Amino acid sequence: MTSPRVRRLLLLCHVVSSVGWFGAAAAFAGLVFAALRTADAQVARAAVLSMEPIMWLAIVPLALASLLTGLIQSLATHWGLVRHYWVVYKLGLTLLATAILLVNTRTIAGLVAAARTAEGGDFDGLKRQLAGLLYDIGTERYPAPPREGGDAAADRWRKSLEAVREASAREQAKLEATRSEERTHTDIQVWLRDLGRALGFDVWIASNDRGRPDGSGDRLEDGCIDALPESLASLPGADAIRLIDVLWLERGAPRVAAAFEVEHTTSILSGIVRMLDLATAQGGSVPGLFLVAPDGRENEVRAQLKRPAFAAISSMRVRYLAYGELDRNRSSMARFGAGLKPIEAIARELG
Repeated sequence: MTSPRVRRLLLLCHVVSSVGWFGAAAAFAGLVFAALRTADAQVARAAVLSMEPIMWLAIVPLALASLLTGLIQSLATHWGLVRHYWVVYKLGLTLLATAILLVNTRTIAGLVAAARTAEGGDFDGLKRQLAGLLYDIGTERYPAPPREGGDAAADRWRKSLEAVREASAREQAKLEATRSEERTHTDIQVWLRDLGRALGFDVWIASNDRGRPDGSGDRLEDGCIDALPESLASLPGADAIRLIDVLWLERGAPRVAAAFEVEHTTSILSGIVRMLDLATAQGGSVPGLFLVAPDGRENEVRAQLKRPAFAAISSMRVRYLAYGELDRNRSSMARFGAGLKPIEAIARELG
């Protein structure tokens, strides 16, 4: 048995660590609530990033300290470890809570890493991951490590946990593919319009789309040039060029720097023909020609381009720009990029 002074010290350490653990967990829950509820991307990002120091510098150390001081106090005093049911019950709760915490530190670290690399205002995916984590923990989808059964039980637990992680990865991939398909033709035009202006270009929106609402109360044509340069507008094929979904023109100069055809579900034939008309009208070349389409259409587009009818585009260096790549990188490109290099870096050459 220990002296009363040592017992009081152990009790103090156990109470402080247990209450501190509860307080740190409450602070963490507050950050989760803030990240899920806010409409401000910067607040959401700051909340997620703040989870890491709270987890590693407060929650995990205090959880382990509470467990350790509780064990020492039980073994070093007359209370014992298994003499009283409430001591066993408390120990079981502490072990379970600590196990769940340690199992999910990897997932939380992944959320923090995603927040570190994210730029701009789109945090919907991050919020869904956070909400999904809370649901998975609450429904015990992530099982706690077994306390009995030896190595065989531990092996079964590890395999079960790995199966859950693989299933989650597959579900996330399906979700991203579904989100990509749900984006509309106009959404992509808005992204390209805003990105082109941020990168220093004048922007032209297809003549048949200019009056469409852009989803923010404005029209697609707002902030764009009203007419093509006379050097393009007066040439044969100008009517087709006006129908190209988005054009980026060198600012103050009558030359197209990049052309974008958004091929959501339709054949690429009409878009390729318009690009050929543009290249011909501009002396045989355009620095950037892009087919913009859902992530899952790339193989289909490449197969179409192998047809003999498209042989003429092999020298045009047409690139494939996937919705997902554009969405993930458009904010950072707008903030830090200039010219065509940023958009070329995320597109893949066809042909």
